[in-house]
Amino acid sequence: MTVRGSYHHVHILSRDPDAAAAWYARALGGEVGKRTEHKGGINVQVKLGESNFFIRGLRPGESAEPPSGRAAFGVHHLGVWVDDIEATIRQFTAAGGELLDPVAIGMTGNLVAFVRGPEGVVFEFLQPPGK
Repeated sequence: MTVRGSYHHVHILSRDPDAAAAWYARALGGEVGKRTEHKGGINVQVKLGESNFFIRGLRPGESAEPPSGRAAFGVHHLGVWVDDIEATIRQFTAAGGELLDPVAIGMTGNLVAFVRGPEGVVFEFLQPPGK
């Protein structure tokens, strides 16, 4: 058994999935898609490029607390390709996001920058060199 292709989707847990979905669409140039209810929780699709992000609210009986620092065990960040890293950072921070690490050359030779959005979700923006 092997994984084929790239990942299918990412789920982000949020206190307010509608507001978070609208924020990500605005901050990252995406599009809000379907809004559904599943197992008692709201789920809102955000299409970012070819990626599907689903912003989900808590389900009955669930609770969650945001991480207190930048590092936590489990998923650390989501890496996404961008066509203009400086413009993407400006758009993201203008929407209220936080720049954590400015543009630098990453370990793969790409330009990279780290940012934090609502509820502590960290993204790495990547731009191929020479673009």
